[in-house]
Amino acid sequence: PETLTKATIRLPQEVHYAISECGGRLAAEKQSMVGVTYRRKRPKLLIDRCLIEQCYKEPVEMIVEHIKKIHERCGNINAVLLVGGFSASHVLMKRMEEALHSDSCCVIRP
Repeated sequence: PETLTKATIRLPQEVHYAISECGGRLAAEKQSMVGVTYRRKRPKLLIDRCLIEQCYKEPVEMIVEHIKKIHERCGNINAVLLVGGFSASHVLMKRMEEALHSDSCCVIRP
């Protein structure tokens, strides 16, 4: 959602152990990289929202363009149902709604 400033990715214990054994470079309680913070407690990465949006930008635009082409060819599409793992992305949902709003096409996901 718009209000989130960071995305949280929980890491499996194996990844945490591997990071801890890498000479301790990331083993500090909080080690910041550009837009990414590693936390040892309940191992996780906190990633700045703008970095997530940059990473998703190209695949999201490819999906949007593909759907727009289908919409142009088929016409009269009332709804687009997003399914699969990437459909959970708020970035994708927001961009799809922006792109199809003027065509009165509803974007939904289960």
